[in-house]
Amino acid sequence: MADADPSRNYTVTIVFFPAVTRKSNGWPSIPGHQFLIYRDPAGIVTYSHGWSFGDSLSIGGINNLSKTDHEKYTNRGGELKFSSITVSITKEQQDSMVKYGQEVAEGKHPEHSNEYHYSDNSCVTYSNMELAHGGRYRLFLKETV
Repeated sequence: MADADPSRNYTVTIVFFPAVTRKSNGWPSIPGHQFLIYRDPAGIVTYSHGWSFGDSLSIGGINNLSKTDHEKYTNRGGELKFSSITVSITKEQQDSMVKYGQEVAEGKHPEHSNEYHYSDNSCVTYSNMELAHGGRYRLFLKETV
């Protein structure tokens, strides 16, 4: 799939942090972390979505969808090593992806459980599902083959 029209210049950045990266609160993310950052045409962050144990550090619950990972995983003067990929998207794609995140946070999305699990409902799983809802990633899972 070709990138969306760059003249619209909405973007989504997929951010990858390696294992044991420490968040700004000092807590390590043992397996690492992946999350999404959305920007408008002016380059301003409009949304950030990531999936984890949440602030309660418990399995399940709507706080598992973090909207502040772009702040929690700050680069602190180049200390943190991470990788990222940024792609152009349309406003419609951004709206579709963000809507998916809002539905998950409200427990209204049947495709996504609120129970975080490293192996089958992790930050990677979540990010891929959100990207798929905007047409930026094709899922090769069960019914979608």
